[in-house]
Amino acid sequence: MADAETMKVGDCLDEPDEEELQSFQTRPCSDPRQLEVCQAFPIEQGSFPAGDAAWESLTGACLPPFGEITGTTREDSSLESHPVTPTRESWAFGHRTVSCLVGQPTPESVAGSLPGKG
Repeated sequence: MADAETMKVGDCLDEPDEEELQSFQTRPCSDPRQLEVCQAFPIEQGSFPAGDAAWESLTGACLPPFGEITGTTREDSSLESHPVTPTRESWAFGHRTVSCLVGQPTPESVAGSLPGKG
């Protein structure tokens, strides 16, 4: 299992259960799965990001690595970007990492690494 704090670039994951939206099952990239981590970065601010603008800034930071891994822009890709951000509860425990995931817009699985599959 992996969460935003333990995910590493290149990790391949299944979509989380509805009840565990912050916890993902890891899979070998050669196995069918839905998501791949394309970037993980720390949040540098001291307090929990408040407001839509703060979250748009954090999730917007996932777009450049999305283009790098898929070889295309988000608008031209058949894949989607899925940022995983700290919750207010996890922030209280020191979680400060945003993980940028790339995956299918449907529950279909893919096998192999996603770079170039835009």
